[in-house]
Amino acid sequence: MKSLSLITVIVVAAGAMGCSTQFVMRDTDTYRQDTRTLLSTKNGEIKACYDAQLKADPKTSGSIVVNFKLEAETGKVLNVQLDETKSMAPEALKQCVLKAMDSLVLDPPDQNEGVASFSWEFRVNS
Repeated sequence: MKSLSLITVIVVAAGAMGCSTQFVMRDTDTYRQDTRTLLSTKNGEIKACYDAQLKADPKTSGSIVVNFKLEAETGKVLNVQLDETKSMAPEALKQCVLKAMDSLVLDPPDQNEGVASFSWEFRVNS
């Protein structure tokens, strides 16, 4: 059986921004959970990335770690970058995961800009 494990979301920092009724102000745990929920909307696409890679190499495994910002004013996920020191998966899988993260938006946006890291672990179970 092949599996895809979503490991962890860590909201590393949030800075205070101006006050507005169009935004919410999450505490750290809520910000972390809402970010995890946002990323989970891409689980189908991420699994499709992994399934495609498995066709090329049935023993594909590894991890992908991405770092990104959540823009305070819009909730947009910005500056998505691979953490190359922690991402040990085939290049095609890494690029597919990055593409899957395009156009994510946290709604409603938060008053605070968030800085986050997210990890996926890909493994083939026997």
